Amino acid sequence: MLHWITHRVRKTEERRSNQQVCDRCKFLYDISSEMCPHCGQLTDSETLKMMKDYRSYREGLGKGMLWLALLIFFLMVILNET
Repeated sequence: MLHWITHRVRKTEERRSNQQVCDRCKFLYDISSEMCPHCGQLTDSETLKMMKDYRSYREGLGKGMLWLALLIFFLMVILNET
């Protein structure tokens, strides 16, 4: 198990060593690319909208996971009592 984890960490570090952070959208992209594939073709307002949509998606995902965890917790409590 430990070998698998260290292998995954090493592969992630290798992949990130070939990437850089975009100044506009803050996403990672390949160093060999001339421009960011996420926002290179977008205007500033389109980039801001994309980032806002992504942030909303992440917040919604977090809230969904929280509700799911609470549901599982309460189901475990209810089933444990019976």
